Amino acid sequence: MKIKQGKEENYQKYVDINKPDEYSKACVDCGEIFGNFVDEGKTFDEAEELMLATPDGQELTGFMMGALMSGVSNFHERGDEIKAWWNNKTNGDPDHHGVKNPAIITI
Repeated sequence: MKIKQGKEENYQKYVDINKPDEYSKACVDCGEIFGNFVDEGKTFDEAEELMLATPDGQELTGFMMGALMSGVSNFHERGDEIKAWWNNKTNGDPDHHGVKNPAIITI
């Protein structure tokens, strides 16, 4: 996954903190899968669909999706676009700052 310039060290800390816990590790791993699909030129919708088809992706909850998208939007070089896409997809508003569904995190 292509990390925003200047955020490489923070991303490594994020990974190191979250990898020991299986729940958090799944969010990090699936976030990287999503980001890699985006890096390959997939649309965000395609990347999400492909990521959800992986064994780890099939285990994600709505809350986990929000958590992983929060990480991806913070660290991926296209994070701002990903954040707008996710918020629009989950709330119908790319600038939304609240929670429409408590099982889905708006980022």
